[in-house]
Parts: sequence; structure tokens; C-alpha cells
Amino acid sequence: MVSIMQAVTCGGISVSLSTDPRNCGRCDNVCPQGSLCCSGVCVDPNDSISNCGNCGIVCNARTQCCGGNCVNLLYDSNNCGACNLVCPTSCVFGMCNYA
Repeated sequence: MVSIMQAVTCGGISVSLSTDPRNCGRCDNVCPQGSLCCSGVCVDPNDSISNCGNCGIVCNARTQCCGGNCVNLLYDSNNCGACNLVCPTSCVFGMCNYA
């Protein structure tokens, strides 16, 4: 068995199965457009809490990955209670404060 950390030959080219989005985890396993190959698995960096924005960037327990950024849904007025829910003023405990 080949480790995904080792360089292997796929189609006559030396690749890393750990990071190559055209050979992610195995030869010819192509990640969808916009996805990354992180440790041999295709991930969406826009909403992956363990690969937020890039491989290995982990959001902490109080944040969520929204659009590739770790944000606090309780207080982020651009992501209030959910990703991309914008408040016109401020966000308090995940709800828009209209006062």
C-alpha cells in the first residue's frame, strides 16, 4: 500500500496524492472545481471547519467557516446566525439588532 504522503507516478507524472487536486488520494481522482486536496481528501475551503480557506486552517469551537473565513455567528454582522446573513446594523447573539 502506498502512503498518500509519498510521491507516486500517475499518468507518467510524479504527483503527491496528499495535495494534488487532479490525483487526490489516488490517481485520477479529480476534486470538483473550487475544492482543495487536503491530506488526500477533496474539501470545500468555503465551509470546511477543519480546512477553512486553505488546508489545515481549523476554526475554533466558537466559530464557523463562512466563505473561507472563520467567523463568530453570534456577533458577525456579515454572518449573523448563519453564513451570509447580513444585518444592517449589528449582530447580537446571532440576531440582527435593529435598534
